[in-house]
Amino acid sequence: MVDFVNANFIPLKFDSARDQKRFNEFNAQWTPTIIIYDQNQKEHHRTTGYLSPETFLSEMRLGLAKMEYDLKRYNEALQAYKQVIQAYPETAAAPEALYFSGVCNYMATHDPSHLKETFTALKEKYPRSDWTRKAEVWS
Repeated sequence: MVDFVNANFIPLKFDSARDQKRFNEFNAQWTPTIIIYDQNQKEHHRTTGYLSPETFLSEMRLGLAKMEYDLKRYNEALQAYKQVIQAYPETAAAPEALYFSGVCNYMATHDPSHLKETFTALKEKYPRSDWTRKAEVWS
């Protein structure tokens, strides 16, 4: 896990009790708060509270995918979302990654059939997910 973080991020850690100013600058309300920023200090993903190692890695990979998506690098984002879906299918990050994989496919091709296929996959794999409900309009 440490190798993954060091290979993909520049970690910043501070003590919220001793550095309240920085805690407030990042709009952190609870610990741990993990925020993924790009080189221009644009926030792409945030999670708050303890995460198991598997959930932590799924959220970090999801954050990387979101950054690619936000930067309109849809093919790179699609590959990153697929990694989340394949490596962490039982985490909360997986249905979100599946949802946005459909969005990436649509954004890259403007073919709405990708959205319908994504809804079908969400309904089969994650029938109770909020992301499935959000995708219902694609059916």
